[in-house]
Amino acid sequence: AHVNVATLARLLRAGALDDLPELRQGGPPVADRQRVSYYGISEGGIQGVTALALSPDLSRGALNVPCGVFSMFFFRSSDLHEFLPLFQGAYPDPLVRQELMAVSQPLWDYTDPVTYAPHLLNDPLPGNTPKRVLYQEGINDASVPNQNTRIMARTMGLKLLYPGVEPVFGIDAAQGPLDSAYTQFDIGMRPRLGGDNVPPDVNPVHMAVRRLEAVKDQLQRFLRDDGRVEDTCHGQPCMFPMP
Repeated sequence: AHVNVATLARLLRAGALDDLPELRQGGPPVADRQRVSYYGISEGGIQGVTALALSPDLSRGALNVPCGVFSMFFFRSSDLHEFLPLFQGAYPDPLVRQELMAVSQPLWDYTDPVTYAPHLLNDPLPGNTPKRVLYQEGINDASVPNQNTRIMARTMGLKLLYPGVEPVFGIDAAQGPLDSAYTQFDIGMRPRLGGDNVPPDVNPVHMAVRRLEAVKDQLQRFLRDDGRVEDTCHGQPCMFPMP
């Protein structure tokens, strides 16, 4: 899949797809070979770190409700409920299930974004240049654990765009605009998740964040040619309690 994404970015950059009728609307091609960026949500945001690190043709990426470290992810995500009955049937001992998930990490490492995170802002892989990254988190996301999102932000060396909703250990806050940043959005979902290693129930955070006007505005500003990560919450923490 990552080879396909890298190949697509290369073809777009080269103009090799300009003549496809599917990519034309009223004459000129809809794809601008001078502006090839990446935008991913959820799994697209997760794998976006890997895609950006591997592709020399992608210079910036906006990643919405992303994370990494898959062996840590599953037992902290509501997504596990879908697969847990199969896992329990094969391995009835809960301790064995935890052990198996922990030791599975080497199988994920080949594409796990945490492997590639140190090579985005600094130390790019051969043939690549440093990237610009917008990393948008939903506070109390049941599907994508905040702990994992923050591990990724620390590993990349991202700053938290000031003012954040809450401070995060090991991540400094900085006033925008910034070339790259980690941003927080809170729709008021409580209680706080992450106190135990048990998959939480589904909540609306994961799907709601992308629909916030402040999130969309931040995305559009970032993806401009001269775009940077900007505060779109008028100098206040980005908190939008649902009715």
